This record gives sequence, structure tokens and C-alpha cells, in this order.
Amino acid sequence: MALSNQIWSIDTLSDTSASVEMDGGHIVPIPRWMLPQGVQEGDVYRVQHEVGATKSVVTIVVDAEEKARRLARSKAQVARKSGNDPGGDITL
Repeated sequence: MALSNQIWSIDTLSDTSASVEMDGGHIVPIPRWMLPQGVQEGDVYRVQHEVGATKSVVTIVVDAEEKARRLARSKAQVARKSGNDPGGDITL
């Protein structure tokens, strides 16, 4: 069997499908029933795919540590403010 690994992050959810960002690249729709119970937008999963001549097996496992790393990186980006940025309301 051939084996591949990916990181999936949940972009958006509907009643029946999820928009999944695969390995930080393309966003693809998948049926929501394929994901673990309690899936939420922003969740991160490690996905293993085994492909053989007569079957294909996909294992999807929550990766809470990767989600925490991504949230911390995002928070740090938002916290950085340009020296020229006075803050406050936006004026157009």
C-alpha cells in the first residue's frame, strides 16, 4: 500500500459539508460526515491515506497541538502593530 500524510484545517462548515484547506494550499469541499464528531471551524487534523489495489483507507486525527501553534502565530501577527499605526477607528 502507498502511504501519504497531510495536514487539514477546517475553513468553513455547513450542515452537510466542510471546506478544508489541505497542507496550507487548496481549499476543497468534503462531506461533513467524514470528519470526527464535534468538528469546528479552525480545527486542525493529521490525515493519513493508505492506497491499495482494492481499498483506500483514510485516518483523520485531531491535532490540538498544531491548532494551538497556529492560533499563537496568528495572535502574534495581530499583536504586532506598525510604528506608524496610531490605533483606533478606521478613517476613510
